Amino acid sequence: MAASSSSSSCIYEVFLNFRGEDTRRIFTCHLYDDLYDKKKIKTFMDDEKLRRGDEISDALLNAIQGSKISVVIFSTDYGSSKWCLNELVKILECKHTNGQIIIPVFYGVSPSDVRHQTGIFKHGFDQLKQHFEEKPEMVQRWRDALRETSQIAGHESTKFSNDAQLVNKIVEDVLKKLEKITVSTDSSNGLVGLNSRIEQIKPFLCMDLSDTVQIVGIWGTGGIGKTTLAEAIFDQFSGEFDGSRIVVTTRDKRVLEKFGVEKEKIYGVNGLKFREAFEHFCNFAFKESHCPEDLNWHSWRVVEYAKGNPLVLKVLGSSLYLKRKSHWENVLDDLNRICESDIHNIYEILKISYNELIPRVKKFPQISGKVTSLNLGYTAIEEVPSSIECLTHLVELDLRNLGENGTFISHRFSLDGNYRAAIAI
Repeated sequence: MAASSSSSSCIYEVFLNFRGEDTRRIFTCHLYDDLYDKKKIKTFMDDEKLRRGDEISDALLNAIQGSKISVVIFSTDYGSSKWCLNELVKILECKHTNGQIIIPVFYGVSPSDVRHQTGIFKHGFDQLKQHFEEKPEMVQRWRDALRETSQIAGHESTKFSNDAQLVNKIVEDVLKKLEKITVSTDSSNGLVGLNSRIEQIKPFLCMDLSDTVQIVGIWGTGGIGKTTLAEAIFDQFSGEFDGSRIVVTTRDKRVLEKFGVEKEKIYGVNGLKFREAFEHFCNFAFKESHCPEDLNWHSWRVVEYAKGNPLVLKVLGSSLYLKRKSHWENVLDDLNRICESDIHNIYEILKISYNELIPRVKKFPQISGKVTSLNLGYTAIEEVPSSIECLTHLVELDLRNLGENGTFISHRFSLDGNYRAAIAI
């Protein structure tokens, strides 16, 4: 439960939070074996020796902060353990600050009893409260933590015929979420400043209202990062809701208003700040976050022309990779000419790199056979010819991505007998 899913400082993939006397030998040890021994998922299961005094030990603290996912196992007497509850508070801190994923497991207790400290869960928590009557603020933190965690979609033991089935389901869930974390990490690494944008839009999702439907709108100019932001939000938070969060992206804010999105749930994506933009450009122009001193002025000028647009920065940076200084100067001349003209938009700037491509990569390749998916992201196909009809097994044709050579393609097609644009950027 802990470190950011995109952080390189993660030392564990899974942290197990549980009441040892309740579940260590009858359930948690089996879950640990399946995660660590069978699936080779680096999992932390604490030793009782680490729990001493009122505070979380450094070893436990580091394990929580250094984990990608926390599996919280609520059991009958979980609420009687101050160590379990203190760990839970810390886990939620990591969730709020770093986007750590939490998977709650309700072993012999219901989510409602945990949320309200009632039923079979009530006795243990009431006993603990009596020992902390002089620290009501601590008791309230525990209550808040129990309420928030119990609202996250999890797994209830009563819905499975035996523990083996429950363990298998949890392991399956962990594997899926780890896979999404990897995808999210890859996408966030491609856009400087993405994590800060996610933090800004996260309040719109109303994370504490898991049983409601929330519609969030994202709008901004072409290439500003709307789709990248929406995909990152899905990767990071989709596991916490049962399809109850809808994210709509558009270039026209009026579309969101007509769609009925509340004004306070509409997020306008601004361009990158200059420092972020400079780093983003360098990642593609030099494959590192800074530039050589002899090209510092040239890079500064290119970034200034891009006006914080991530797509423009990526395309221009990719097209300038390993190019001579004379080529940089020619590009700057073109940028200056475009910016001084009456027609000054993103597409004119993108054409600078597009026009440099040799003609053969602009033509649709000769392909035959039972092709079901075709990704031409590293080309610059200008049109899809009618000859594509011979690919009768083709399901998806992706022409949307940018290649390292700076190409720009505007659509991804899904084919089901008819051609239709599924996503446009």
